[in-house]
Amino acid sequence: MKDHTYLLPTVYLTHKINERFSLGIGSFSHFGLSTDWPDDWEGNFISTFAELRTFFINPVISCRVNDTLSLAAGFSPVYSDLRFKKALKIKRLPLSFGNADLDVDGIGYGFNLALLYRMSDRIKLGLSYRSAIDIDYGGDADFTAHPLIQFLLPEGSVDLDIELPPILAAGIALAVTDRLTIECDLIWVGFSTNDELYADFKQRVPPLLGNQFAPIPRDYKDVLDYAISAYYQLNESLTLRCGFLFDRSTVPEENADPILPDSDKYIIGAGLSVKKAQWDLHVSYYGVLSSDLTVRRSYTDFNGTYESFASLISLSFDYRF
Repeated sequence: MKDHTYLLPTVYLTHKINERFSLGIGSFSHFGLSTDWPDDWEGNFISTFAELRTFFINPVISCRVNDTLSLAAGFSPVYSDLRFKKALKIKRLPLSFGNADLDVDGIGYGFNLALLYRMSDRIKLGLSYRSAIDIDYGGDADFTAHPLIQFLLPEGSVDLDIELPPILAAGIALAVTDRLTIECDLIWVGFSTNDELYADFKQRVPPLLGNQFAPIPRDYKDVLDYAISAYYQLNESLTLRCGFLFDRSTVPEENADPILPDSDKYIIGAGLSVKKAQWDLHVSYYGVLSSDLTVRRSYTDFNGTYESFASLISLSFDYRF
């Protein structure tokens, strides 16, 4: 796979109305993937490029019910775009007769809820839920092929549907001392909403080429991830942080492919925060260690072993006014 560096900007703004109510709005990317393979590689008939991007706008209102309980609710319009490229070939023949390029986008809507409960001066319990979001994508399919078969390809409009999964997260934070806090989290993600990826072409697809555009089986499974983290307040202005997250693979072995060769991931992070009168600066690094994924019974008959590693660098600046 080709190496890439991606920039994922986030922006948040909050305002305290009074002692009970606060407003907030956030802009971020909660889901996304990108795989980019050489055009002439062995699996080009499955995928040469796949990219899904999401852009959330999330206004929220929160209420401090009493000294121990706070509640929040928000609404999430989501814009998403998807690009997918592959080589075209007749099954069992090694030669490519052209290329396909799908470029679609769409808008969906969801909501989120959250709860914070202070069990004591040293223990806090948090709970949050993000709804599933159904996005209807529409766009164009472009094909390049020999003029003798170009007219057979379903050039033009194409639609597809993807449902982003719901997320339920629960966490508990324990202030072991005045300086040291430890947090444990469970995160459930309902990926079973994604059972297949089906492109609905407006033009008729000839039977000879039907297998090129058949639904791509996903049959993803729900997963339960867990995390543990700690931060230590070294002094009034400097805090040290570290954490570990186990992110379980959602993809059954038979449906793992070059579009998303997902496997169990072990994510280790460390960082620090600098706090001043009106601003905070946070810097962190995450190493994403993926276990090797060996596919022996792929739905495409394209078996093999995938290895991957990713680095995430986070830089955050907070300003109070």
